Amino acid sequence: MRQLFSYEKVKPFFYAFILIGLALLVFGLYRFVTTSQAVTDNFAYRYHQQNTAVQSIDEATARVLMSADLDLRDLERQRNEAVIVIGAGIILTAVGWLLNDFFRSRHQKFRAASAS
Repeated sequence: MRQLFSYEKVKPFFYAFILIGLALLVFGLYRFVTTSQAVTDNFAYRYHQQNTAVQSIDEATARVLMSADLDLRDLERQRNEAVIVIGAGIILTAVGWLLNDFFRSRHQKFRAASAS
């Protein structure tokens, strides 16, 4: 019986899935670490961590705090997107790995059956 997909022909695609998934994983981790560091350096984040009452500040500080809070929201969005990229990298790596393992085992069974 002839196989629909030859393992030797589809093997590079599986390795490409694995490599792209690992690249996404590394990129997502880098992005997550850098945005987490930027969040901790943000003025609004540090101000909220101090639990200082907002009514006790002057107008100029309030404007700076408002701008920093908008930046903080953007950084948190970027950090959440980095988590999504990490998840996509893990999924793509797993799919490539599982497909490679599945086709390799079928290829070995096919070769063992044709050798008999």
